[in-house]
Amino acid sequence: MKYLTILPALIYIALVWHKYGVQKSISESYYRLTTNQQPYFWASLTITSFAIIFVYLHNHFNILSNILLILAGSGICYSAAAAFFKDSKIINTVHTYGASLGYAFGYLFLISVFNFDSVWFVVPSFLLMWIIYKINKKNYVWWFEIIGMITIWIGTLI
Repeated sequence: MKYLTILPALIYIALVWHKYGVQKSISESYYRLTTNQQPYFWASLTITSFAIIFVYLHNHFNILSNILLILAGSGICYSAAAAFFKDSKIINTVHTYGASLGYAFGYLFLISVFNFDSVWFVVPSFLLMWIIYKINKKNYVWWFEIIGMITIWIGTLI
């Protein structure tokens, strides 16, 4: 079951990538969808966030790790709920902070669970993000989000 937690988000990303190509960010893809398709954005990220939280909370991590995991999932849920981030400055703020804090708490979760033994896959993911940023400034956020999501997911599987 825990291997499937990221599946809704990956399916959504794969479908967007196939139909519209690489976007500026995963959230940018919301504006490429028709009105009838836009709920898929929200549903895929929300289902993935809750799946990760509920599947891993029973692993009996320490209390700090559980709190960080809940905050990571909550941040991504806020980001998904504020999908129409271009429509209002306050919604953009909620969206951006939700996503940023979701990934930050996700990485802090990994560090708290593995007591800094997670460096072997956290540092390379940051290095890969830096390389992508240097090479491709047009849609680096898309790749940051995917790398972050996969890194956190791999960390929860170990």
